[in-house]
Amino acid sequence: MRVIGMVGLLAAVLGCNGKGDDTGYSGADLWAEMDGYNTWEQPNGWTGVRPSCTQDHAATVQVWANAVAMEAIAAGAGPFADGAILVKESYGDDGSLRDVTAMRKMDGFAPDAGDWYWGRFSPAGDPGLEGAVAACSGCHGGSGFDYSFVAEQAPVADAAECP
Repeated sequence: MRVIGMVGLLAAVLGCNGKGDDTGYSGADLWAEMDGYNTWEQPNGWTGVRPSCTQDHAATVQVWANAVAMEAIAAGAGPFADGAILVKESYGDDGSLRDVTAMRKMDGFAPDAGDWYWGRFSPAGDPGLEGAVAACSGCHGGSGFDYSFVAEQAPVADAAECP
């Protein structure tokens, strides 16, 4: 089974609403809004590919935030405003891009999950998971900064530095 297929199966088991939602917004809309994300600012020293201490997404990741998200990060306080987008690229052990995951704040979208719309895409932009993904909000709900670990965790230069 392909990785994206396994991710879709996991989403079904953990409670994903599948493709899109009743707002009319979809993973394709999120991907379009992310156009040029790799030119956005990288928060809290997340410049370049960094080890992921939790390795939930991959052993190494790279993170960007749009201007709306950076406002909350720079202020050091949440919640994020409507339209905030955080993007994380996950890399395989061979250094190749494995997938791109994003979270977009949408006022009123999923109140029980911080109003975040989630999307995981192939490197080409094909959606795998999208919408109110319980696996995403379940993990990120443990963050002390509006479902964002990037906003509260300093990156490390070497995996040996992970707490």
